[in-house]
Amino acid sequence: MAVAEQSSVVMDVQGLTKHFPAGRSSLLGGERRFVHAVDDVSFSLHRGEILGLVGESGSGKSTIARVLSGLYPATAGQALFHGQDVLKLRGRRRMLGYRSRVQMVFQDPFGSLNPVKTVAYHIERPLLIHHRTKRGSATRERLYELLRTVGLTPPEDVAAKLPNQLSGGQRQRVSFARALAVNPEVILADEPISMLDVSIRMGILNLMGRLRQEQGLSYLYITHDLASARYLCDRIIVLYAGHLMESAPAEELMREPLHPYTRLLLTAVPKPRQRQGRVRVEARGEIPTVVSPQPGCRFANRCPNVMDRCRVETPGVAEVRPRHFVRCFLYDVPSVEGRSAPGTGVGNG
Repeated sequence: MAVAEQSSVVMDVQGLTKHFPAGRSSLLGGERRFVHAVDDVSFSLHRGEILGLVGESGSGKSTIARVLSGLYPATAGQALFHGQDVLKLRGRRRMLGYRSRVQMVFQDPFGSLNPVKTVAYHIERPLLIHHRTKRGSATRERLYELLRTVGLTPPEDVAAKLPNQLSGGQRQRVSFARALAVNPEVILADEPISMLDVSIRMGILNLMGRLRQEQGLSYLYITHDLASARYLCDRIIVLYAGHLMESAPAEELMREPLHPYTRLLLTAVPKPRQRQGRVRVEARGEIPTVVSPQPGCRFANRCPNVMDRCRVETPGVAEVRPRHFVRCFLYDVPSVEGRSAPGTGVGNG
């Protein structure tokens, strides 16, 4: 995919944190405990850019999307959308205005559509709620246009169908048509291909790329699949246990990963031309608990390069190369703690 020009920032996320209550410790009257799903993550999203959030299950990817969409309240941090902190929006009218510009496509195309409502209902509803059309022929014409845009033809036939009469790929295309109905600037795509057959995943990725080119959309693309992130994204952020571990332009990150965790993820990416016998990064230990975690690198118990300080100190995020950020003590570079690096929007994630 063509790399988006680094123009104006659409969304600037700084210090995003989300903790969920997890009861109290086992001691009588013990302290309250919290699941640290996301801790102090910072990044920016540019107009026309596809930014990937990559990591294993439990890394905090989907939580970030749900906080930015307004489904979860943030514990701390800010998310400036054209200069307005959307984490502080209150009231139906303000949230409706924000959601007309930032839409979300969910992972499950089977669960995100009402099974007893037609395709027409799902797409006409946002058109009417957000006052994009008036009832009647104008709404129907816009409905057909949106179905054609996402490759569902003939639109008249598709509009009359129920979700269970469509394939998984077709349902996900309906989800994109529903998101496009309000003319958004940003789409938060939460693992949009993970529940689809391998044979139809590429079609959805190509649809996302085409919509970016034609409509100037920006995407936050969430996935555990580095191969699809490399194909689609301009930049990739690697998350682990709620922390940003590495961030770089997609091709550079795939070619020269710096963090041991990123190298571990890359061993799972098929490379047909790779020589057999390549040295693999072996994972050790278990994914750490993020319930009231102690100081230290959260990857320490699995890292092949672990040092004593990794177990007691939490490394900051450092700009090791231009636009290439890493949270790791292997690189003796000053942290960018408390600030955003120029042109990247990545601070002390």
